[in-house]
Amino acid sequence: MSIDSDLPSLWSHEPHLYLQFQPGQNVDDIDANTTPGFDGSKSDAPALQDERNIRFAELQEMLYANSRSGDTRSVLLVLQGMDTAGKGGIVKHVVGSGNPQGIRYVSFGKPTAEELKHHYLWRIRKALPPAGHIGVFDRSHYEDVLIVRVHDLVPPEVWEKRYDEINRFERKLVDSGTTIIKVAMFVSLNEQKKRLASRLTRPDKYWKYNPADIDERKLWPKYAQAYQAVLDRTSTEYAPWYIVPCDKKWYSRLAITELLIEALKSLNMSWPSPDFDVAAEKKRLKEV
Repeated sequence: MSIDSDLPSLWSHEPHLYLQFQPGQNVDDIDANTTPGFDGSKSDAPALQDERNIRFAELQEMLYANSRSGDTRSVLLVLQGMDTAGKGGIVKHVVGSGNPQGIRYVSFGKPTAEELKHHYLWRIRKALPPAGHIGVFDRSHYEDVLIVRVHDLVPPEVWEKRYDEINRFERKLVDSGTTIIKVAMFVSLNEQKKRLASRLTRPDKYWKYNPADIDERKLWPKYAQAYQAVLDRTSTEYAPWYIVPCDKKWYSRLAITELLIEALKSLNMSWPSPDFDVAAEKKRLKEV
């Protein structure tokens, strides 16, 4: 990614420099309550989020506008994390600030009967963003090496081969013009417990509560191993993983906003030139 010249001063460096997964980094050492690279505080977040959402929306619209002139590039944001990590909040408070015409959101849950008849990447390929769009995957193809592994849904010899297959799949996506931003969202077990408890005190949040989340918490050691393998084996130069601490929702939203802005700026876009005579059209408009 290129340096963002309009990066707010509250960031000491471009967030990707702090958040990109590094070889040897251990999942068990991730502190989900930190704010890497950010020198501000929670009180700074609302105004800054509003400001950066405007910048994101401008760049997102520029991407869409260029596709109308033949630009085939796109962006794919992959949000992967345990329940309550805040994936929905990113979609609502960050991506939601853009123009919905140029955004394609897909949430991947348990495969349907139809999807199970196909290769696990079949439903992923169907959901890829068209030219000029930002695609958002709420969970993703990585479920097929995470939950599948933790719950022994397929034999190890099956999921073991998927890491290299996913790398090849993402390599082809990047080569075809898709910029991939993969975000691993980490929330601590204590914070997750608080968020689950909060859902049980609010009737308007009951719909977000899933009793199975309690069982999943007990499996965190297995999930930690599965996430470690994902990061170790699928964080590549062309599609790296970014580790975002999510105990502070305001921070994770700011951080992912900047990752999106950095990715869009790296495309070196400008507004497309008109394919008509502007002066002539102004004159014609005055005459009618």
